[in-house]
Amino acid sequence: MDKVDGINYLIAMAEVLELLGEPAEKIQAYQAAADSVTASTSYLWDQWLAGKGPAPEQIAPDISRTIYENARSGLATDLEALILQIPPGLFGLIQLPSLNPTLVRRLWIDGNIVSINQLERACKRERVMNLTGFDRNRQNRLMREIVELRRSRNRWLRSEAEIFARAREEEIAGTKGLLRMKRAGELRRDLEAVSEIVWVIAADNPRLVMGRIGTIVGASWSSEDQTDTIIIEVVDQPRERLVVVTEAEFAARHWLETGTESHTRAVLGELCQAANPHLLPASENEIYERASLSYIPPELRENRGEIDAAKAGTLPTLIVPGDIKGVLHVHTNWSDGRESIYQMVERAAGLGWEYIGITDHSQAAFYTHGLTPERIILQRTAIEKVRVSFPEMRIFHGIECDIQPDGQLDLPDSVLETLDFVIVSIHSVLQMERVAMTKRILKGIRNPHATMIAHPSGRLLLERESYPVDWDLVFDAAAETGTVIEFNARSERMDLDWRLIRNATKRGVLICINPDAHGVSSLSCINDGIAIARKGWLTADQVLNTKTGEQLNQWFERDF
Repeated sequence: MDKVDGINYLIAMAEVLELLGEPAEKIQAYQAAADSVTASTSYLWDQWLAGKGPAPEQIAPDISRTIYENARSGLATDLEALILQIPPGLFGLIQLPSLNPTLVRRLWIDGNIVSINQLERACKRERVMNLTGFDRNRQNRLMREIVELRRSRNRWLRSEAEIFARAREEEIAGTKGLLRMKRAGELRRDLEAVSEIVWVIAADNPRLVMGRIGTIVGASWSSEDQTDTIIIEVVDQPRERLVVVTEAEFAARHWLETGTESHTRAVLGELCQAANPHLLPASENEIYERASLSYIPPELRENRGEIDAAKAGTLPTLIVPGDIKGVLHVHTNWSDGRESIYQMVERAAGLGWEYIGITDHSQAAFYTHGLTPERIILQRTAIEKVRVSFPEMRIFHGIECDIQPDGQLDLPDSVLETLDFVIVSIHSVLQMERVAMTKRILKGIRNPHATMIAHPSGRLLLERESYPVDWDLVFDAAAETGTVIEFNARSERMDLDWRLIRNATKRGVLICINPDAHGVSSLSCINDGIAIARKGWLTADQVLNTKTGEQLNQWFERDF
């Protein structure tokens, strides 16, 4: 059982005990143990389980010998035995943001509600609002959360859909008569979350090839009005559509299945004015040429101004992965990262980057073993040692510093001014009103040492919506202070929302595309981020980390 498994075990035990109505002190012991283990380093945890390090009470003061032995063995038989006493549907209820284990227990014991479906029916009949701990507002909120949960179940993060799509393509690739197969729809447009995966397939005999593919995937075309399409629908995953056409029809159908309906309708409107509008095109380029439009990249086919720009010849040259010279949001095992400074720098150098920014968490994020002012000094020394081994790399020393609820930063100015740059961000007290949250962010980015704000909306795709913010005020303040806004490339964030990027860049605000890496393997997720950031019409000159190492060093030293 590694540290993450140990924390999950302790958290799960606390939840299960709370569901079963066990005494508060017993529940709190597990919660305290989880907090203590979270704040410890991975090295201490490994030493502790191996019996070589500190005594259990030194790692987690409230942990008992029984908890220690269960965590050490990794068997968690006590947890499994307790889970058998709980209706399985209760664990689904805990997924709803408005519920905690105590409220779920009340639904179970007082309301005989043990599943999402039962909760939905009870809310519709207004039974929930009368239970202890509930009211009409919470009941209405639960209804909204159930709708969102159901909506998200057949949606996947882009990264998950990519993995699934590759596997399906490998499964079908050898089908006799299949000439070529390309993705279309949401995945080709690089949406951050996908509800449908679409392919267009060219075949020498479409009907025959459809039958062969249907046998492989266990499905067939669905209706008489879609005789060229195989549809696969499975619970809790995006719908699949495989459109099988002749080679001559391929380019037109690939284009038609890629853009949004409003985009294709607008282009078809232009095509109707062209000569021979029904002549099958040989390529997508030809489609746009016939419509007297510049070629529109798939990512932009959302009908958000791209048609007018293509007509005027003012479409931007979008950023590509090769434009990135380095990244500036990287965690190491000094806080909650998995690898050392040396390992992260080594991987960045291997990716051909000129620089990397080390930005471990500040002390307010105690659950990540965040850095105190004293540890920041020690880390500076550690970075200096690594610089000797990588003379060709610039290693910038930064911090990810929490913006506290009152807008103050987690570290004093006297500490922040010693760093090369400062990322500010929010990790706690996310449920604030729009005006209060906006003021909090504005105060944070107006701190003279704030270089950049990370994952600015706080959203977690398919899990948590953005907190309410007045983006116009935030972007105006960022432009005024020269604060950079991050596009966080972690698959579950993709934050700033691409729909807001143009609002920021038109004010001259710089964007920084960062991996928010917590290990060497996650550094490369920046490429997924670039794909989605392109949807915000982002160009290389609007991105901070397309600067060279020397340019960036000078930019950090500027007096804005």
